[in-house]
Amino acid sequence: MNISVLKNLTKSGFAPAIRILSAIVALVVGSKLTIFLHPVPITLQTFVLYMIILTMSPREAFSAALGWMFLGVTSLPIFTSHFGGP
Repeated sequence: MNISVLKNLTKSGFAPAIRILSAIVALVVGSKLTIFLHPVPITLQTFVLYMIILTMSPREAFSAALGWMFLGVTSLPIFTSHFGGP
């Protein structure tokens, strides 16, 4: 692929949208990955969220977090792996 084509892709409006969508996917995957510690298991969604905040612009990070929460509000099972309870 030509270098000028890559430069044009990053300058276009698609690059932020791709970064936001990949951050949403990373949040969904991070919320499914669980570290089983006794007595409370933890997920990696907080770690992924902090990495998104540190590596993206504030507007992109906010959009990614808002999109992730919107998917959860629409009843998609993205927040946990549904192994709760005693």
